[in-house]
Amino acid sequence: MFFGSLDTNFAKMDRIVHPEIESFKERVYKTECFGVEIYQWKKLLSSRRDESMKSALIRYLGITEEKIDKILD
Repeated sequence: MFFGSLDTNFAKMDRIVHPEIESFKERVYKTECFGVEIYQWKKLLSSRRDESMKSALIRYLGITEEKIDKILD
């Protein structure tokens, strides 16, 4: 499971040094989403650790993996 590059416009803001932008990023990263801070989601999803990602998706979002045969029946 790989989610591709996380080099979004938000990530590109790291190249700009400005107090208000730093404050904005800090607020966003500390925002909780499904019981986990955005920073923690970013760290997990960019880690490429499939089992950790799978576990977090199951635990926090209720996303499970099913066999394709079961879905198509």
